[in-house]
Amino acid sequence: MPRSEINFEYDKDNHLTVIIGTERLDMCSVATSDLDNYKHLLGKAENMVKYTYGKPYDAQKTQECVDTWAKRWEQDNPFSSFVVSKNDTEEFIGTVVLGHTQRPGSSELAYIFDHKFWGQGYGKESVVAIVKEYAPALVKKDYRILGNTFTSIEATTRPDNEASVKVLEAAGMRKISEHEKFGHNRYNFFVTLDELMQPQADVASKNLQFVAP
Repeated sequence: MPRSEINFEYDKDNHLTVIIGTERLDMCSVATSDLDNYKHLLGKAENMVKYTYGKPYDAQKTQECVDTWAKRWEQDNPFSSFVVSKNDTEEFIGTVVLGHTQRPGSSELAYIFDHKFWGQGYGKESVVAIVKEYAPALVKKDYRILGNTFTSIEATTRPDNEASVKVLEAAGMRKISEHEKFGHNRYNFFVTLDELMQPQADVASKNLQFVAP
């Protein structure tokens, strides 16, 4: 997969916008003007069936999410959400979030795409770019997460969401455990930034340690 183009832009008030271009997609920092797209995405039952509790968000909850993400960008906080669009038609197709967790130095990855775009590889293309390229770029720019050095990324997905499991594996994350969350059993995936920033041969060697005999 070709390397992505990542641009960090700042306006006169030091508000941050990040734009990421992949082979088929454009990803851009969420703004309050994106609210209608998110109401469509998060308000459709077929999109949300395996996301969090599996139920659509109402308008108020969606508004709260978009406002939170947009405010982070305005405060020069790059641990937030991206609008994902097709670069040939500019059609909104979903979102990828590299957000906060309760664990110092760790960011939680989440993503959701409109049902009509499932099965076309857009999830893999966008998530791989965020994990393998954008996250290391944040480390190189010395961005900290809630005051702590950015050291790891975690994510969860349901065992019956095979497409999501494959996306996380393609992004270099590994399953480390299972637990109940959002009313369902979920796999926990994890990767450190040290692993992501090592040469690929070193990462492959390290991952062999996790293969059961």
